[in-house]
Amino acid sequence: MENYDNFDILEIDSARLYNKEEKDFVFTSLFLNDFDIKDKKIFVNYIDEIAKYQIFVCNKKSKYFIIDIFRVFYLEKEDLNTIDLFINESFFLVYKKGIFLYFQNITSSFTKEELKDFVENKLNIKIDNIYIYEQEDIEKLEEKYIKNNLSSSFKDLNKAKINSFHIFIFFTLALILGLVFYYDFRKNLYKVQEKEKLDYIKNEKLLYKKEFEYKYVYTILDKLFKNLKSLKLKIDKLEFNNKNMLIEFTSKNKEDIYTFLSTNKSKIKSNIIVYDEKNKVFKVRIDVYISRR
Repeated sequence: MENYDNFDILEIDSARLYNKEEKDFVFTSLFLNDFDIKDKKIFVNYIDEIAKYQIFVCNKKSKYFIIDIFRVFYLEKEDLNTIDLFINESFFLVYKKGIFLYFQNITSSFTKEELKDFVENKLNIKIDNIYIYEQEDIEKLEEKYIKNNLSSSFKDLNKAKINSFHIFIFFTLALILGLVFYYDFRKNLYKVQEKEKLDYIKNEKLLYKKEFEYKYVYTILDKLFKNLKSLKLKIDKLEFNNKNMLIEFTSKNKEDIYTFLSTNKSKIKSNIIVYDEKNKVFKVRIDVYISRR
């Protein structure tokens, strides 16, 4: 079976994001957790029931995503208004109303009922049906998946990133060529003074940069995250909200926290520090500017 049977999963708590904010959040989260995304496919699933993102980092050379092929189960199913739990010896996954909801690897032994209770408590749902799928059953699903010529329900964010970069390069080259021919024409026709020409080009470049600039948030805030790591400040939560980023972290050393806040005060909009008596740590919540002001 040539599917994505080897992939990594990252789960992150967050409000639901869209378009560029979601893409920035995904790549920043992978960056902070030291994921290698070169030559990988990146699939994203948001779970509304628990306000959490599941990010799948998969082998780019594999053909099928094992989560996707379970869609075949619903091709001939009349009643889609159910929540179904599919159990294999090495993983389980949940579909809600015929749409994928959650996946998790199984690393310890569970009875069917124990796993059902675990899933219901974790996802705040009620399981209607439980299906046991052995490897042979999964291979039959794969055959039907191929036969029905189904395409993946997941969008590869890494591919979207590459395509956007190609478009960016195309417009960059087009703009440069356009500027070269345009200003050469202006120089020969009107004999524009060199200073005026350079000033105009500079203004055009500034406008172009503002419109087409393409940087991920982790690039803009690279120094901030390196500072967090160097001071051994543990990141507990990361959220995007319009033009701001919410970061929550903990440390036992209050001086390290003040050092971080002082070093990055130009990036930090506000901060709150609370001492957790039970765990003997300082909890910090900061709002960080993620756009140029």
